[in-house]
Amino acid sequence: MAEDVRGQIAQRASHFSAFSIACDESTDVSDSAQLLVFLRGVNEDFEVCQELAGLETLKGTTKGVDIFMAVERVMDKNDLKWETLSGITTDGAPAMV
Repeated sequence: MAEDVRGQIAQRASHFSAFSIACDESTDVSDSAQLLVFLRGVNEDFEVCQELAGLETLKGTTKGVDIFMAVERVMDKNDLKWETLSGITTDGAPAMV
């Protein structure tokens, strides 16, 4: 089922003229950091699509490079192109900026 959902997101994303992502990091009860990446895109017909693009576990540290690599994995898994990324929203935490 997860692969089917990912395939649907990738299919929609292939038609995006532009998209943005919103990222937020959270720590669960087992002290594991997780990064949520939300996606909002618009296609050539100006239809807006919003999806949860990915949830990545951050192992070890939560430095900026770790967060970037997690975002990069989400982008790759969903066949998102950096060229059409128009904006990134974060909570302003030092590691996110």
